[in-house]
Amino acid sequence: MIMGWPADLTWYKLVTDWGSLIGGSFALIAGAALYIIGRAQANATRDAANIQAHETREAAMQQVATATAELNHLKAAKDEEDRRTRIELSWAIHAEAARIEILARMKYDTARRRHSVPTNPVVMQPSAYLISAAGVLREGRGIAILRYGSEIMKGVLGLISSIDVLNALIDTKDSF
Repeated sequence: MIMGWPADLTWYKLVTDWGSLIGGSFALIAGAALYIIGRAQANATRDAANIQAHETREAAMQQVATATAELNHLKAAKDEEDRRTRIELSWAIHAEAARIEILARMKYDTARRRHSVPTNPVVMQPSAYLISAAGVLREGRGIAILRYGSEIMKGVLGLISSIDVLNALIDTKDSF
């Protein structure tokens, strides 16, 4: 029995005889290398996706913050516009109330003269005593901005109803 390498063994013979073993070894090494490379690539892809998701989340949070700031600015601007409208409306209502007061005094003086000068045809017409509410009271521009139940709104409604009651009384007198 001969132990060791055969005497006619050459490199070519060794490679051809043991080619399957050598090819299998290289395939095993290549498979392990591809597994390691694939795992590294999967880790890199996962890390890139996490970074992209974090950046997307940050961008969305920035957009939410911007939208919230814009909404707060618009709300503040609307509140300021409403405040100015309430002030302008309040002044318009006060001016209309003063006009109606002066008109009512003039018509009262005219009615009082009616009894002293009964022959004046203008004074004899009850329709001459009607008071007209103009502008802000009849059109109602901006009245919706007043808070329901506020003193100004109650005053406006009271003034309108008082004018309507007074005019209804005058219309009633005119029909007799």
